[in-house]
Amino acid sequence: MAEKKPSSDPPVLGYPEKFELALRYGQGPLSSSASSTTTDSDRLLLDALSKQALHGACKEPRPSIFDAVARARHFAWVELGNRSTMEAMFMYVQAVEVLEPDWWRWPELGLVAETDDASAAAETADPLAAAAGLASPCANVTTRPSASSRPPSARGGAGHVRISPLDEFGSPSGAAATAAPAPAPAPAAAAGKPRQKLLVGGWTELEVEGAPARYRHSCSVVGARLFLYGGRSNTGRLATGLHVLDLLTGKWSAPAVGGTEPATRWGHSMNAYRQWVVLFGGHRGRGCLGDTAVLDTQSMAWAIPVLRGAPPPARGNHAAAVCMERLWLFGGDAPAGTLPMDVWSLPLRGVGESVTAAKGVTAGEGSGRPPEWERARVNGTPPPPCHDHTATTCGSRVLLLGGSSADGYVGLSTLSILNVDQLSWALVRTSGAVPRPRAGHGAAAVQTEARGWDVYLFGGGASAAGFDDLHVLDEAWNWKKLDGSPGESRGQRPAATEGAAVAVSGGMLLVCGGYTAAGATRACLAWGCESAPSGAAAGSRVVAERRGAGGRVASSPVKTLLLLSVPEHVPSQAHAQAAQAALMHGFTELQVVALNGGGAGSGPAGGETERSGGEATSQEQALAMLQHRLEALQLQWRALDGSSTSLLAQAQLVAGIQPCRYTLMAAGRPRVFGTVWIGLMDLATGRSSVAASASREVPAAVSSWGRAAAELDAESAVLVTQAWRALIKSW
Repeated sequence: MAEKKPSSDPPVLGYPEKFELALRYGQGPLSSSASSTTTDSDRLLLDALSKQALHGACKEPRPSIFDAVARARHFAWVELGNRSTMEAMFMYVQAVEVLEPDWWRWPELGLVAETDDASAAAETADPLAAAAGLASPCANVTTRPSASSRPPSARGGAGHVRISPLDEFGSPSGAAATAAPAPAPAPAAAAGKPRQKLLVGGWTELEVEGAPARYRHSCSVVGARLFLYGGRSNTGRLATGLHVLDLLTGKWSAPAVGGTEPATRWGHSMNAYRQWVVLFGGHRGRGCLGDTAVLDTQSMAWAIPVLRGAPPPARGNHAAAVCMERLWLFGGDAPAGTLPMDVWSLPLRGVGESVTAAKGVTAGEGSGRPPEWERARVNGTPPPPCHDHTATTCGSRVLLLGGSSADGYVGLSTLSILNVDQLSWALVRTSGAVPRPRAGHGAAAVQTEARGWDVYLFGGGASAAGFDDLHVLDEAWNWKKLDGSPGESRGQRPAATEGAAVAVSGGMLLVCGGYTAAGATRACLAWGCESAPSGAAAGSRVVAERRGAGGRVASSPVKTLLLLSVPEHVPSQAHAQAAQAALMHGFTELQVVALNGGGAGSGPAGGETERSGGEATSQEQALAMLQHRLEALQLQWRALDGSSTSLLAQAQLVAGIQPCRYTLMAAGRPRVFGTVWIGLMDLATGRSSVAASASREVPAAVSSWGRAAAELDAESAVLVTQAWRALIKSW
């Protein structure tokens, strides 16, 4: 079977329409005696696949021994076994595309005139899609699963899937399928301490069992996990080990971590970039450090990257932020005193693409050279040298807040901003309830409607006074003091705290540890950030509230929170980034959070297949595995109270990624193809939709879709983005 290349992009078609058109071509020009493209083996394969797709498994009697042609066709059909009709349709189309990529241009199919419309309907504004082009259209399937139904098996589990043909705009033709299923009975609640309720506009205590008591530490959130490292313990000694808070279960753990662990320290920075956490500097003993370490949160291993040039001067109590794929470093102090407010940056793509836990080697931003720390040349007047301040990313700008300088504590009525795209400093004047000057506080930005931001500032101190207040700064540069919710108790409110670690996830401001009047604390609290006024039902363009398991309407701290379930060893953060980019036009204020290992902890979303790599070997198995994970997450969601602090309780949507690698026999030899299935489910109604990316041929010895890689390659990213957009059109 000789493969050809398509002359241009085909139109987007769904199943079974695409199969029916391919069948007309296969039984027409492709099977004619004048065609030099196909061999007898190819024609046998096409004939068998068409029969399997139309009639199912072969049940016809064996032909006469004297009819060689009929016997060859019969045994070719028998060899397909119990493959589903949908899988046979998919394989038939793939075989036709291998033999004749431009089959859809056959005039009798009537597709040539629609090509321009289909191309216009595609999202050609995407620079990645425009640069790489699309090799083949997506399959799109709309489903209505029931969480109470039996989880599908590895084969034959997709019996309740309804396949919808697409119209010329990529939407399902015909009326919608059946109504949403009745809610499944919630599993019995687990015994033990009940999960805390999340107060929107108030403080909520989180689980402290297993949490470390420390201060001057740092934390960072990747996916549904918070990673905490370093700091000082209650005795003043350096704290050891990495601690992880699972934001789905609310449980703390101290996992085993591979690689070379960086030296213990305090006053360092930790910043997340995709699946990596980048650690820099800090104090140790009577000196300070200037090293860079990377934690790969997927392989759970430390790595020491190889960097070119001289690093920034060693420092601690500095501020750092990730903006426009670079790590930006500001100020800090050393034994000799406060450092100048020079700006240093490190290209994170160069670090992330090449760091491996086994070797700890980097190769640079596609140039084969290690990345390099750079001292930026910034225009404008820099802020005064200071330490114990914070840096927060707001779009393409980095906002500096507070700190301690030679002239005292830096005020918060006038703020310094670094415009990263222009490399220039600017000053802004704030209004409202301006917080008192302080240092040792925490700050983080929370996304708001229309991709805006609010900056939250908590705690800190000034001389002998500590602060327990929380303030928010909006895009109009107006400060507001947040006094908490009437529903919270005094015990739920934080004490005056300095040196706490602060992060954001799912519309929750997370505060961990810090130093109080009683010493280092292990207290962990969450503030439910208020969203805009509530809108329509979950899954619509604006999602602000949903009904909890007990029938109450629980306000959600974000507009639309989507949890993305992926098998282990799949680049989860790369898939989350692709989903975020593809869905940003379909949902208002969307946040995509990736879940590794198929689901929440060791719950029903896991399984032996996920632990062994999570790659399906047939289209039907991929659908079954995807449905299983989505339904398992919905069951876990129904078991939670609507106001639980679990990220799953805050979510309105869940989605799944399921890689598939299947073998197609052609001319007596196997050819391996890879594709990826994507599913989306509205947790409240059970409504769901799935789509498949285009397939591509992969080496038999290599897993498809970069399963072992940290990021999707350019071709995979284009095809996955196309699948997301086809799915959202049918949603």
